[in-house]
Amino acid sequence: MSLHNASSNGVLSTALRWATSVAAGRGDEFYANNPADYDTVASGFLGRQEVATSIRRLVDSADHGSSLAVDNACGTGIVTSAMVGCTDRIVGRDICPEALAIASSKDGSIEVQQGDLHDLSTFGPGEVDVFTMAFSNRYVQQPAQFFAGLSQVMAPDAVGVITTSGARRNMQKVLRNASRAGLSTAVVNPRLRSWFNRLVQTKHIVLRHAQA
Repeated sequence: MSLHNASSNGVLSTALRWATSVAAGRGDEFYANNPADYDTVASGFLGRQEVATSIRRLVDSADHGSSLAVDNACGTGIVTSAMVGCTDRIVGRDICPEALAIASSKDGSIEVQQGDLHDLSTFGPGEVDVFTMAFSNRYVQQPAQFFAGLSQVMAPDAVGVITTSGARRNMQKVLRNASRAGLSTAVVNPRLRSWFNRLVQTKHIVLRHAQA
């Protein structure tokens, strides 16, 4: 067997284990226990790399400050690494220390913080110039408080990108609570090649302060 075929078979095997876990309702457990395997699945099978690239294009197309970018619930840093260079500092935040270790290994400039996605108190008012959070809004248990806190830490000219998929209610929850927090919203349907991203109807929601 060639090295290429062995590698392809390994990725397929990992993807099948992930799919089996998801079907059994243990997708979060797979991520927590196997972050390196999840990174393999997410980067390839789930098409997260092209999602990260499309997020970076949105960020680059917007006027924003250049000091700090935050990738919240960053996982293994697929989006985080794509954000390197858009600001002077890039911080990835996640609850899983093993995932953060993988994220920080992808680029030496990535700073990591372990913590709950709801807690943005480590950032001061108006400190964040770029904020991203991909496929994690379903974990936000107190959306009104979360978006109020996000609005506070975002700089006046900051740009945020929340990436959602699946049920329309996931997107509507973001739109409704972001608006209540004084943030303007715009839904972007990215042109993605991955069959999985098309299947789950991946969308970006761009956030700005209403007066920006």
